[in-house]
Amino acid sequence: MQFDETEFSKLSTKADRARYLLRVGVTARLTIDPEKLHPAYVPKVGDILMASLCGYFDSEEGAIEAGTKRLQDYAGEEVCDA
Repeated sequence: MQFDETEFSKLSTKADRARYLLRVGVTARLTIDPEKLHPAYVPKVGDILMASLCGYFDSEEGAIEAGTKRLQDYAGEEVCDA
């Protein structure tokens, strides 16, 4: 599923927006941590970076896990360890 700004803008609650973003899927992008001036990963959904919600991470996996957890918290979903 790809991020659709029009569909996303129709959602009125934080929980609904979080569920939508979870359906799209969290990935990670390599960037620069502005505080450390060091390469770091930031979680993202589509082109939306989640640095302000989650921060920067040393690994791609860590960024994806943190972004997913944050959205699950907003969506009110339990986090299941697989």
